[in-house]
Amino acid sequence: MSRARTTSPRNTFMATVGARIKTRRDALGFPQPRVAAAIGFSVSNLSRIESGVNSFTVETLAKIAKILECEPGAFVNGVKVK
Repeated sequence: MSRARTTSPRNTFMATVGARIKTRRDALGFPQPRVAAAIGFSVSNLSRIESGVNSFTVETLAKIAKILECEPGAFVNGVKVK
């Protein structure tokens, strides 16, 4: 039996930040394997971050931002948290 996903504020936050990471990565033309290798993650883990399934630390967000040539705040600014 599968469990339905709920949309909690945390899930909404992670999904929004993950989508912004993916948008930035796509805009730069960087494939997932390149970014994943640069931050020491598996492609699967990066994919789960981009889809909002996996959470991440501030350190991970900073590493991703560095590879994607932006500030970490670019991913979180303006995201509503209830």
